[in-house]
Amino acid sequence: MSAPVASSDTITLKEIINRLKQWVVFFWNKKLVLIAFGIAGAVVSLAYNSLKSKEYYATTSFVLQNAGNSLNEISSLASIAGVNLGALSESSDLFQIDNIQELYRSHTMISKSLLSSTENGLLIDQFIEVGEYKDDWEEDLSNIDFSIPQDQFTRTHDSLLLAFTEEIRENILSVSKPSRKLSILNVTVASEDEAFAKYFNESLVKNVNEFYKSSKTEKSGRNLAI
Repeated sequence: MSAPVASSDTITLKEIINRLKQWVVFFWNKKLVLIAFGIAGAVVSLAYNSLKSKEYYATTSFVLQNAGNSLNEISSLASIAGVNLGALSESSDLFQIDNIQELYRSHTMISKSLLSSTENGLLIDQFIEVGEYKDDWEEDLSNIDFSIPQDQFTRTHDSLLLAFTEEIRENILSVSKPSRKLSILNVTVASEDEAFAKYFNESLVKNVNEFYKSSKTEKSGRNLAI
């Protein structure tokens, strides 16, 4: 009975060199096709980058102070003396980070920011120009002036403001928490107009801060009177 012959799967150096030569010859024969594909890809990439509109981002980050624990301790001590400090805790609850997020996205804050003036004019006029809304709402915008006092606004003014607010909430404004464990909030505005992104971000943050200060001051005044 003859012994079985062992098969070998090893590849010699000579076979490797031969295969490399075959690949080199193959790519050399196809060099014109490869060059054509390379040029076509470069042209498509350049065309896409040139046609694609640039987008600018303006971001403001800040930390919210959580005074809930300290107020609970003070309320517990005050209750022993028969003093109710519930109004203080209600004031702090108003400005929890989740509520602040919704405040930034509210129609009141966004519309107030849009109606703010800058060195380039009203932000709402810049917003209309950037978004090319004159083409979409040519009939509505033809005789609309947002520089008049707000108490003189018509139904068309209010409708346009509402539409612009929805557009900003969905595609332009982002209010996010980078981490659930931290009380840090990022307010980001994205726009093709660099100036609008910057000024709208600053105006929105300013309006929310002013609302915060006025609300806290009013609450403190009431508590002091009590």
